[in-house]
Amino acid sequence: YNKEWIKACPNLDLDNPKELSYDLRYSNLCNLRCQTCNAGSSSEWARHLGQENIYKTVEPDLNINPNAKRIYLAGGEPFMIKSFSTMLNSVENIDCEIIINTNATILTDHMMSALKRFNDVCFVLSIDGTGETIERIRTLCSWDIIQDNIRILKQELDPKFMVNTVIQ
Repeated sequence: YNKEWIKACPNLDLDNPKELSYDLRYSNLCNLRCQTCNAGSSSEWARHLGQENIYKTVEPDLNINPNAKRIYLAGGEPFMIKSFSTMLNSVENIDCEIIINTNATILTDHMMSALKRFNDVCFVLSIDGTGETIERIRTLCSWDIIQDNIRILKQELDPKFMVNTVIQ
């Protein structure tokens, strides 16, 4: 928690949160080394550069309002951050809008299981091209796997999709 912010809000009850919208991006755990990224946002870049001390591996014990209306998850790669699925399992409002910014190269059982409970899931896909282009920009990815995973997401969750492209 941001200690200065907490001091400025003395009436904030961290044990009984009233927040209804969350934007969570506290880990750089990622499986790719994108040209448009850095070690602070990608554990794979940090490992590659020998800067493991940059890993943001702290996964806080999240106390999310069970009646949350909107939760946005980013990383790193949210499918690799186990505390995200644990947190989603604590949300009682199945109509909560869940938005996940993902590279779509990895799907995990724990996250897929957690997401199946919700009626309003949206994926913001980080896609900068197709075929060889995306594989060159997003080092260690496979365009074929991305396409397969999008099909799986569509079939199992029937979500909305948006595409986020980085222009540099």
